[in-house]
Amino acid sequence: MILKCIIVLCIKTYYYKLKINVMKKTTLLIFLFIAGLLSAQTTSIPDPNFEQALINLGLDSGTVDGTVPTANINNLTSLNVSDMGISNLTGIGDFVALTNLDCSLNSLSTLNLSANTAIEILNLSENDLNTLDLSANTAITDLDLSDNNFSTLNLSANTAITTLNAEENNINTLDLSTNTAIEFLNLSDNELSTLDLSANTAIKALDLSYNDFSTLNLSTNTAIEELSIHNNLLSALNLSTNTAIIGLSLSENSLTSLDLSANTAIIDLNVNNNQLTSLNISGNTALTTLLAEENLLTSLDLSTNTAITDLYVNNNQLTALDLSTNTAITTLNAQQNQLTSLNISGNSVLTDLSVYDNQLTTLDLSTNTAIINLSVYENQLTALNLSANTAITTLNVDDNQLTSLDLSTNTAITELKVTHNLLTSLNISGNTTLTTLNLHHNQLTTLDLSTNTAITDLDVSTNQLTALDLSTNTAITSLSADKNLLTSLNISGNTVLTELNLEDNQFSTLDLSTNTAIEYLHLSENQLTALDLSTNTAIINLSVYENQLTALNLSANTALKSLDVNSNQLTTLDLSTNTAITDLDVSTNQLTTLDLSTNTAITDLDVSTNQLTALNLSANTAITDLDVSTNQLTTLDLSTNTAITDLYVNNNQLDALDLSNNTAIEYLYLSDNQLDAFDLSANTALIELYINDNELTTLDLRNGANQSLTAMDATNNPDLTCIFVDSKTYADTNFTNVDATANFMETDQECSLNYTQIPDANFEQALINLGHDSGPIDGKVYTADINVLTSLDVSNTSISDLTGIEDFVALTSLNCSNNSLTTLDLNTNTVLTSLTANDNQLTTLDIKKW
Repeated sequence: MILKCIIVLCIKTYYYKLKINVMKKTTLLIFLFIAGLLSAQTTSIPDPNFEQALINLGLDSGTVDGTVPTANINNLTSLNVSDMGISNLTGIGDFVALTNLDCSLNSLSTLNLSANTAIEILNLSENDLNTLDLSANTAITDLDLSDNNFSTLNLSANTAITTLNAEENNINTLDLSTNTAIEFLNLSDNELSTLDLSANTAIKALDLSYNDFSTLNLSTNTAIEELSIHNNLLSALNLSTNTAIIGLSLSENSLTSLDLSANTAIIDLNVNNNQLTSLNISGNTALTTLLAEENLLTSLDLSTNTAITDLYVNNNQLTALDLSTNTAITTLNAQQNQLTSLNISGNSVLTDLSVYDNQLTTLDLSTNTAIINLSVYENQLTALNLSANTAITTLNVDDNQLTSLDLSTNTAITELKVTHNLLTSLNISGNTTLTTLNLHHNQLTTLDLSTNTAITDLDVSTNQLTALDLSTNTAITSLSADKNLLTSLNISGNTVLTELNLEDNQFSTLDLSTNTAIEYLHLSENQLTALDLSTNTAIINLSVYENQLTALNLSANTALKSLDVNSNQLTTLDLSTNTAITDLDVSTNQLTTLDLSTNTAITDLDVSTNQLTALNLSANTAITDLDVSTNQLTTLDLSTNTAITDLYVNNNQLDALDLSNNTAIEYLYLSDNQLDAFDLSANTALIELYINDNELTTLDLRNGANQSLTAMDATNNPDLTCIFVDSKTYADTNFTNVDATANFMETDQECSLNYTQIPDANFEQALINLGHDSGPIDGKVYTADINVLTSLDVSNTSISDLTGIEDFVALTSLNCSNNSLTTLDLNTNTVLTSLTANDNQLTTLDIKKW
């Protein structure tokens, strides 16, 4: 029995152990299975650019397949996928641990962040978003939504925000009443006209520039240190409670006054471009930078502002400026005022001084030894002593009355401008660092540049130079020596020249064979009889008008875009290789033919005053401005030139011209041709029309836009009787440059009704009184209204001229007695049987055909 019990116990024990082992193994397998499932879970990433960004960050492996292991992302706290071309951020919901997300510079138009509740820093700038739900993202403290398409934002749930940037959107309304923690707020470049910030008392930096504010209440925002409201519509602003302001920008508004007496902490102040007539900054002693440009200031007291280093008061009406206490100034811009004098003897640390466009006659700079940049042009200076200003590198004294200028101590100068003065000589031998030298419009007869080897830009135009030695100036890239007396110039050593202007000199020849870099070449108004440009293949712009050229080979100059050879003696010109030309002027030459079939890029073409009898422009469809005046053209086909806006065809021999395809024409000159019937009804863009001195019989102006036609001349067309217009009433008032024989009409039927001229106003008034003319007096009557009359009585009406009676061909009875007639011709009135003409002053009476 005992043995049996022992055996049973052992069997039970074994059974339970076996059962437990099986259960453990099963549990382990289940655990391993679940773990496998978890480890195999993926997140869908449909945007390949988003997935590629994750691959680049090591969060996904292999090629783009539309998924990423969830385990790789769900514990991530920071993600930057900016500037990756992402348009779909689907999958971001599984990044549940994110606290910092940067998706800027992408193409997102929608975004769901409802699952990303841990986000604290969110950058969505420069996308295409116009709506966004952030109600679940209550942890956000820093939010950047700049440069999107939002018109409004709902941030009522985001009470933790301290920094909000929503600049460059289309926001026109915004409620920030719950966002009381905001310290930094940027809403610039939107469409806001109102904004309630009364609850946002923590704001330290506020930018509302480029909006539509005309008023703004900041009375509760006493913590503001940086305030920018420039480019708005403010005419007034109360800042009396904003005593913490350090930086203030109010430029580009309409402020007429500004009280800054409470804002004593201001360091930087910008009130440019307002309408201020005065500015009291006596209490703003901490000011270091003041910008008050383009206002209406007539005076400015800076006596207490001793900390100022940068002062900009240009474009005002200042007649005086006292800077005696402002010894810290380093930059002074006071140009474009009405200053007649300026004392800056105490401003010894000045480095930048600009006082151009004033009325200064003298300027003492003897103590201003630190000046580096000096601009005093457009004043009335007759002398300027710069001997103490040895630090100057940039000097502009243009448009004064200087007869001499000593620069011997100013050896640091790199840029010198002394144009429009009265200099007869200038010694710059010691100024070896010069790179830019501009001396145009003086009276220089000689100029020594032998030591100035660093010069790259040289302008000596409009002087009296007869010679110019540039042999040592091999660095010059731009040279202007036009309007001098030069007969020759050796520039063989100036091989880096790209711009050369020698217009209006006395050159008969010029060697440019070594100047292969030239792109802009201007040699007009010289005496050149030949010009070799075979090596100058880089030329883009060539002007050689008013020379004596009889031929010009441009076959090598394939880069040419602009060519002006007007007023030469050219009989032929081959432009077949110059396919890049857009602007071409070959006027006033002796051309009889011109082939432009390869020059399809031309937009501006002037071939006037030549001897052309034909011109094929079918390939030149880009032309907008065309002048073919004063040639011998008998026909001209412009059917393909539909871009033309300005057309000059005057002084030719055209008897017809079809402009029905040229609907863009605005300015049309057709005078002095042989045109007869002419139709402009399709030319709806017409602004000016000159069609005088032709052989017109009809002119159709019914384009539906006659009120846009501001100038019209159709005079000297003796056979022109019918001018069709949109409105006869409008034409009678506005189109006065027509012959007396011309009549304005609205319908073709009216044109079939010819007119009879009645030059005597009393005769016409008599016809009006008799109901044979509708009036008012205009010197004519419808022939159809009179040529059927059989009886006419115009006695006692003070008529002195019965011209027009010849068209009364049906008259059998005429009474013209008691008038002032001296002659009477009734030759055409062949059916007349009764004539009463007593009590006149007749000396001749012609009735011989009776």
